[in-house]
Formats: sequence, C-alpha cells, structure tokens
Amino acid sequence: MIASPVYRESLRRALDVLPSDLPGEANVLVTGATGLIGSAVADVLLACNEFRGTKLKVLAAGRSEERIHDRFGTRPDLEPFAYDATDAEVPAFKADYVIHAASNASPDRYMQEPVETMLANFQGLYGLLIATLVLSKLNVLAGAPVELTVS
Repeated sequence: MIASPVYRESLRRALDVLPSDLPGEANVLVTGATGLIGSAVADVLLACNEFRGTKLKVLAAGRSEERIHDRFGTRPDLEPFAYDATDAEVPAFKADYVIHAASNASPDRYMQEPVETMLANFQGLYGLLIATLVLSKLNVLAGAPVELTVS
C-alpha cells in the first residue's frame, strides 16, 4: 500500500493539517503499528521525515516483528519493537512520545467476550503507562499531548 501513488499523495496531504511545530527530531513509540490506525500513524510520521525533513525515529510496536517488517520493510527511521497490548509486562524502550493504538479488539471479540476484551485492553494500557512513567519522562499522545512528570 505504501508504494501506491494515491496513498503517498494522501500522506503528503495529511501533513498539511499537522502543526508545523512538531519536533524535528524524536523517538516515537507507536503501539499497534500493524493495525489500521497504528500503521497509518506510523506512515504519517515516516512521511514527515520524507516530505518535511524531520528526523523522527518510529519504534513500530506490534506482536510480530515479522509482520512489522512485512508492512514497513527495512528503513533507517523505523525500528520494530515486540509488544503485546494484552501483556502487563512491557519491554524497556526509549521514546520521547508514545502513541498507543494497540488493541486486541475486533467486533466478533467484543460480541463474544466484551468484558474480557476490554479488561485486556485496559491492563495493556496500564502496563504501558507504568512503563512510560518508570522508564522516562515522556509526552503521551492520546488526542491532545499530556506532559507527564515523575516526582
């Protein structure tokens, strides 16, 4: 899909609505990088590098590094990161920003096991937030940036 001229033009146009004061250099962890939302977010960040000349490093997090590689290929501004949103244990990472787009949800799963599905997602988010607080002071992007400080 990334090779599609139509998709590449859509990415370039998406940059027109992003603020111009985004960091020029940062490590950004994107969870759910092989999912619908996470992959689009990662693509936009990588497009910033290509079209705006930023130096963003995308830590593309997903359950399968092989699927991450299949989706994005090998590139110097992207690093595959093994991460399962349903696991409370989060591997160590170094990032300036976290964009959490991972979920084990699907319409079927919500219909069959709604409580279990939501609980797993909440536990995964909790684990990610704890790891974020413990490992470093980060900005967590979830709609609007929120600055986290550890006292």
